[in-house]
Amino acid sequence: MQLDRFSFLEPWTMMLPEGASAVLMAAGSGGKSTLLRRLHDHYRKSGHTVAWCALGAHPEPFGVATAGLDALDLARELLQSEGSVFVGGGRTAASDVERLRQILKPDILLVEGGQHADGRFEPNPREASWPEVVHRLFCVAPLHAVGRPWSSRHVVGAPDEAARIDGEAQRVRSADLLASLRGLAQGGFPAEALVVPFLSGFGGYRDVDGMFELVGELCALPGAKAVCLAELLGDERRDAADSKGLPEGSPALEFLRGERVYAVYPAELDE
Repeated sequence: MQLDRFSFLEPWTMMLPEGASAVLMAAGSGGKSTLLRRLHDHYRKSGHTVAWCALGAHPEPFGVATAGLDALDLARELLQSEGSVFVGGGRTAASDVERLRQILKPDILLVEGGQHADGRFEPNPREASWPEVVHRLFCVAPLHAVGRPWSSRHVVGAPDEAARIDGEAQRVRSADLLASLRGLAQGGFPAEALVVPFLSGFGGYRDVDGMFELVGELCALPGAKAVCLAELLGDERRDAADSKGLPEGSPALEFLRGERVYAVYPAELDE
């Protein structure tokens, strides 16, 4: 069975750096902003200061103090007083990230890549421009897009009507997600980065063997040691079915609440 080839890192946050002005970047499509929000909340609960920036135009994260790239003194004050700050303005470039890290000196610096951020699958990611230093690089792709029609509702750049092959609607395949993440790697990843393929929306993905075959392929990406399978938004119907019959106070009930992220890696690394 495919599952026998892999082990789980529990909790998945064991792979995250502990402060030291580490740079965590999310690139790709279909869950970057939600992942960065989760990372922000994780580090803030741990008492770390967090600076957050986006390459290109992205919405400002709700509930986080903001300052412009031309107001870094204010950004530094907000970081110290509020614990986190989003440096916005839509003009931040990859070349600015190291300067932000040196000036603001946050415990953690989060960077959102310039690809689409609306939850759709991006089959042909634009050539990425990486910051000088990246410690964790999360390459995001949406498993929830697999099986969906190849249309603008689900796929960036697709026509309004689903593409058709021999009269049948073309649908997104696991191989398409793999190809998109390989596309991110075409120009090479940052030299020091631990690369983490991050597949969001896996709750509705029913092909277990196919999933772990995909995980094995992704572990072969340069710099990758583990893959994250995530259900960032939850699935109330599935949760209700999973929790049916469990007694009140069961630890399993707490496990089923909220977001779920699992880190999977080749079992051979245990040796």
